[in-house]
Amino acid sequence: MPLHTLWTQYISELLKNCQDREARLLAADYHGCILTISQAANPIHAGLTGLVIKDSAHSFTIVTQADRTYHVLKHKSVFSFKVGSNSKVTLLGTNLQKERSRV
Repeated sequence: MPLHTLWTQYISELLKNCQDREARLLAADYHGCILTISQAANPIHAGLTGLVIKDSAHSFTIVTQADRTYHVLKHKSVFSFKVGSNSKVTLLGTNLQKERSRV
């Protein structure tokens, strides 16, 4: 998965020598992340793992290994993913919601 390889390089560089890891993770771009949905408002999504193909302000769109696409709201969801080989990160979806800047 070339997209995931690029994301792994991106997140490793983003977190290198980082003082505020949580803030960086909350502001990160998750396109290419292999994400597991630990909890979700929609029970059909709980337990799914897939590649993030869209990271919008209030949702993720993932593709599973079974080649199924799911649109998952960040609100009331809990997500986890690996950073490096040993570090598992768990984030509340509500904290990942991003307000669109108005120009």
